[in-house]
Amino acid sequence: MVFVKYRATLAELTGKREERIEAQSIKDVLRYINAQYGKQTEKEAKRMLITVDSESILLRDGFKTRLNEDSVVGFFPISGGG
Repeated sequence: MVFVKYRATLAELTGKREERIEAQSIKDVLRYINAQYGKQTEKEAKRMLITVDSESILLRDGFKTRLNEDSVVGFFPISGGG
């Protein structure tokens, strides 16, 4: 099981800050979010910075990023500034 951490809007939409789920990839995590919390929550999740073990999935295989039993998946709001 992987450990999933929700932040900001996603924590509000799911009603949770964290949970453990069965998933082999980020795609599986997103499917789980859709099935449990709805399409809108999945859309919000896709807009966030998604990390696996503190590294952006953009530096790996994107939504195809594979997960291990002890992976930690994080969803963080993207903020800009300057």
